[in-house]
Amino acid sequence: EAAAAGVPVRFLPAAYTLRELTAEAQRLVGDGRVVEAAPKADASGLTATVPRTVPGATILSAAGIPVTVTAGDPPRATGRQADTPQFWGGARYTVIANRPCSTGFTVKREGLPLPSRLMLTAAHCARSTGGNVTITGQPDPAGTVEAGSMSDCRDTMLLQLPNGAAGSVYTGSWNSANGAVVGQGTGITAEPDFVGNLVTTSGADTGEHANLRVEAVNAAAQFLDVTRCLLVTPLIRARTTSAQCAVGPGDSGGPVWSGTAIRGRGTIVGGTEGVEGERAGCPSAAPSGAPQLGFKSVFYAPLLRPTGDPMTGSLQHYGLTLVP
Repeated sequence: EAAAAGVPVRFLPAAYTLRELTAEAQRLVGDGRVVEAAPKADASGLTATVPRTVPGATILSAAGIPVTVTAGDPPRATGRQADTPQFWGGARYTVIANRPCSTGFTVKREGLPLPSRLMLTAAHCARSTGGNVTITGQPDPAGTVEAGSMSDCRDTMLLQLPNGAAGSVYTGSWNSANGAVVGQGTGITAEPDFVGNLVTTSGADTGEHANLRVEAVNAAAQFLDVTRCLLVTPLIRARTTSAQCAVGPGDSGGPVWSGTAIRGRGTIVGGTEGVEGERAGCPSAAPSGAPQLGFKSVFYAPLLRPTGDPMTGSLQHYGLTLVP
């Protein structure tokens, strides 16, 4: 192959085999001295990361392999259950202890720089006085409820996240680490709903559920968990077109969108059994992925309502846009 390339090629033996380098990298991490190690691409040795709390540490390989050392933080698991900056919609967070909820969409006010620090979610996930945001694996608090954003009877609120949020949402199951950019490929980030269109919900507890058909717009409803208001409005109601789950506990606040281009529609408020009284088994993050009882219909707070509509969506109410 080298002769056929038409250019001079000289072959040299590698200082170490990939097998030797791989085994030594695993040994260094395994004995607790480093937080990450990997073979160098030229097979001349290893790179290793030591905790920042161990300044100037020297790592010596027992096998005599050279090690280039840098200081850094340990890697963290990421995904819906332990999100990392820049935060995405559809991930788990908590304001009230033992009441996990889901982030919705990253939003921004005109004139403010990116990355944005604001995320839209459900107001019943916090007390009327607001509170601190807890995200697994992040310094506590990871943020706060924005003062004055608690629109209880819309059941929407804004989270202030100092480390920033990105214009993406998690897709897939409750333990997914995959996502998609809002408005990808179109520039259209949000659209108003109409009866008959199909939407997708995405919550941290039960994951993504597609092909939910919108049955009603501008609905009003009483919720057992939203006790501060006689009714919550405006709401969109959508129902699964099959026997699947549409939403489950812990998905509150999560994003609702349409199409593969991820055009935002709203944020989850809750589920309903509907007139049939039917429930659905949802794949769930708690406990340990075991199914839990969820709902075949979902209520969500709309992002937009069309011109001339008597109601306004969350983006119109707060004067916000979605971050693509």
